[in-house]
Amino acid sequence: MKTADKVYGLSLLWNEVGDQQTNIANKQWNETYREYIEKVLNSYSLFVYYRTLQGFVAAQNTVHVQVVIPELLHRQLTMPPVRLINSDHRALVSNISDKLAEKIPIGSEVLKVAGIETKYYLQNFVLPYINDVAGEKKWDMAIEGVPEMGIGLLSGPAGSRFGISIRTPKGEVRDFNLYRVRGDKDITWVKPLANENPPIQLKWLDKGHAYITITNQSKDINSISSQLSQASGLILDIRNINTDVNPVNQAVIRNILEEIKGNPVAILIGKNTRSTTKFLIEIKQKKNVTFIGQPVLEKIQTIIELPMPGGGFAYVRLLKSDKGSESVEVVKPDILVNTGTSNAGNGEDAALLKGREVLQKWMKD
Repeated sequence: MKTADKVYGLSLLWNEVGDQQTNIANKQWNETYREYIEKVLNSYSLFVYYRTLQGFVAAQNTVHVQVVIPELLHRQLTMPPVRLINSDHRALVSNISDKLAEKIPIGSEVLKVAGIETKYYLQNFVLPYINDVAGEKKWDMAIEGVPEMGIGLLSGPAGSRFGISIRTPKGEVRDFNLYRVRGDKDITWVKPLANENPPIQLKWLDKGHAYITITNQSKDINSISSQLSQASGLILDIRNINTDVNPVNQAVIRNILEEIKGNPVAILIGKNTRSTTKFLIEIKQKKNVTFIGQPVLEKIQTIIELPMPGGGFAYVRLLKSDKGSESVEVVKPDILVNTGTSNAGNGEDAALLKGREVLQKWMKD
């Protein structure tokens, strides 16, 4: 890259982010900009340049900025066929290819990557390049990985090999070499990926409890609704819905709750639940409903897209309401479950287990 292009990209970010900050923050931001001029000038490759830009915006962390790597770099980076989840800043295996499942069971904890302890690796090689206003979200992104940013605990050059140390749910420590491979289409996962599941699924648990997951938009719920009159309780899972809980999905959820006819309902929510706060609060006020999981954030925001030198982009999210003040509304669960979707000990779904406990307690009372 030309020297002028390197400085130009840095200056674009400095100017756009600086406009969104207070005078005190701006003074610090200007000092950071001056420090990073030399760093971008010394960047010796496209990858290092974009890592430097990511480190630059992560250094202030008051305005959400996401620096997306060029498609050329995106094709060169990938992860092994292992999916992780953040559980209290620990990296747990949430899904894995069937070929690795015996060696690395779901629920295992990653102890080391490339011979380096996981927490140290994250704090020194991943987190410094992630910018997000919500601190816990940074750990989610660092552990689970963000392909469009080329970032993640297990991310690296496609085809490369690295060492990994894990502790299985039974407490056994194991060491392996893993390869970073491209192409999810050629991988058979132990758990079906979200986009492979039907939009709405119904499963029957013990004691006549129904478990419904919604992962996408669907108007056709007649086959499910007709069965709910038999249910003595319901667990409704909207943690991994791929679309907003929009009017269509709101109507579906209302229909489901009407069919349950006042029986206890546990609704599982989380960081991936996207909805209007007004709708969730409306549902939460029902006497027979308990929210379980992690808080839902609704951000009133404007997104500015900045084309960057070298083919990448930067997205600046302005968290401002119509009145100009930052607005982040939170819908809190009645029962907080911090472990995400799996337990460290046995790989089971912690929020679902808590939902079953709530229904059983309701019936006893």
